[in-house]
Amino acid sequence: MNGPENTVNGNTRMQPALVFLHYFGGSAKSWEFVISRLESYYSCIAIDLPGFGNTEMLAKSSLKGYADFVRRELMAKGITSYILIGHSMGGKIALQCAVNDYENEQVQGLILIAPSPPSFEDIPESEKAKMRQIPDLKESRAKVDADTITKLVHQGLDIAIQTPLQVASDARKWWIDEGTRESIADKTRQLKVPVTLIASKDDPAINWAMTQEQTIPNLPPEIQMVTIDGIGHLMPLENPDLIASMISDTLNKNK
Repeated sequence: MNGPENTVNGNTRMQPALVFLHYFGGSAKSWEFVISRLESYYSCIAIDLPGFGNTEMLAKSSLKGYADFVRRELMAKGITSYILIGHSMGGKIALQCAVNDYENEQVQGLILIAPSPPSFEDIPESEKAKMRQIPDLKESRAKVDADTITKLVHQGLDIAIQTPLQVASDARKWWIDEGTRESIADKTRQLKVPVTLIASKDDPAINWAMTQEQTIPNLPPEIQMVTIDGIGHLMPLENPDLIASMISDTLNKNK
């Protein structure tokens, strides 16, 4: 996957760049510990998606609209060849980006970490009602505890608790009521770019049954599958060393 050199923030790296898309309730900050372990070797860009991390909402939200936003952000930075690394919600948006780039001119690969399925994400109605509301600090902490197995501490815990408080109400409603239900499965099964799927059998949010039933069958049959145990849904914050190592291993295998 090597290519021409590019420069990001004054640093020269080999193309394609690594572009990180965060989970629902997260922000670009959610990736900072993973990126700190990779940025000496790769150009790394984390994006605050619309309605998250104080980024303005789109005038009309859709998966395609979010994917178009990602492309515009990267074009503005002069990034035209990249590998998308998407976590949870960010995984489904990464898939939409690849679908949009049907000639594979820009998206050179996908690394999906506990992605929301390309078909639909089955969330209980009681949980949806909670997720539509902006939480207070106590509720945010409880959600973090529910979604993790490796307990977060210090700065990682602060990020996980604080970023959900910044999510715009409209972004919450769109993702819960529309984004999780919008199916792009007929298109994602036809993708030609390399796809790596990283999933935990102990993930309490995107559980293993959902991954088996709704995600794997709707990805290309040639996917590289990596399964892990003993880690929850907030993998980039729970064990950034492991996730960074898996990303690096995937990139090396796909050279």
